[in-house]
Amino acid sequence: MKNDELASFGIRAYQSGDYTTAISHLHELVTREPQLWTCRLYLAMSYQYEGQTNLAREELTTLSEWATDQSIRAKALAGLRAINALKSNHHSRVPS
Repeated sequence: MKNDELASFGIRAYQSGDYTTAISHLHELVTREPQLWTCRLYLAMSYQYEGQTNLAREELTTLSEWATDQSIRAKALAGLRAINALKSNHHSRVPS
């Protein structure tokens, strides 16, 4: 599949809630073209929705450090803060 098709199918899959398909297409795409920042963001969000928090964190960290698009970088940082807040809340719970 061509890169533009992978991007289109991956983003459409994400938008329709089919995160497994989104991950499949977007992972292949960013492996080929690592600097497709928007696609990497969709990939990170797909990982998060699928409960693959560590992979989401890896993608968001890459985006926050390397993305040349400041809007994408800001969204990645917000995503990292949200993941860290969830992790922090989960660890602070006291079982009853």
